[in-house]
Amino acid sequence: MTEETRSSMPTRTTIAALAAAALLLAPAATHGQTSTTTTGTTVKGTVFAKRLADRLTTTFRITATSVKCNTTVRYAPGSISRCKARFATGDATTIRVRFTSTKGGFVATPLGLLLRDIEYRIAEDLVTKQGAIADFTCPFRRAVKAGDRFPCYGTEAAGDGTTSDTGRQGYIYDVTQLGSGRVTFTLRV
Repeated sequence: MTEETRSSMPTRTTIAALAAAALLLAPAATHGQTSTTTTGTTVKGTVFAKRLADRLTTTFRITATSVKCNTTVRYAPGSISRCKARFATGDATTIRVRFTSTKGGFVATPLGLLLRDIEYRIAEDLVTKQGAIADFTCPFRRAVKAGDRFPCYGTEAAGDGTTSDTGRQGYIYDVTQLGSGRVTFTLRV
C-alpha cells in the first residue's frame, strides 16, 4: 500500500466516531411504543389515535368511537399527519393533525363537518325556540371552510304515525361555518 492510499483510508478513531454518531441518530425504542431522533419522536399510530380520540371527544363533545392513524406518527414541529375518525353520531371525517412540539403537542382540524351532529343540534334548537319536533337533513358532505353557508331542511314530525307530508310544517336553518368545524345556525323566519 502506498503512503497516499493509506492516508485516505479511515482510521479506527474515525470509524469509532462514525459508529457513535450513528447510534446517537438511530431511533432508540422505548417499550415498543416510542423512539426518539434528533428530528422528533416517533410513536405507534394506535397510541396517538387514543390521544386524538380523547381530544376530539373533549373538543366536539361527541364520542369519537374510532380513530385510525398511520402505523407510526412522528412528533416534530410542523410535521403533518392525517387520521380517520368516526363519531357516535355516525359522522366520519379525516382529521388533519399538525404537530407543534417534539413532546406531542398538536392541533387537530377536521376536514369535513360533523353534519349529523349539526342536524341533531338544530333539531334541539327548534324544540327550544318553537316547541316543535322535526327531522333535519343537511348536505351529505361539506368541507370545512370558514364563511361557507348552507341550508339544512326540516320537516315537522307527523305525530300520527303516518308518512304523509300533508299539513306538516317545514323549517329551514341557515348554517354558517366559523372554521375548524365550528358553526352557527339561525332559523329562517
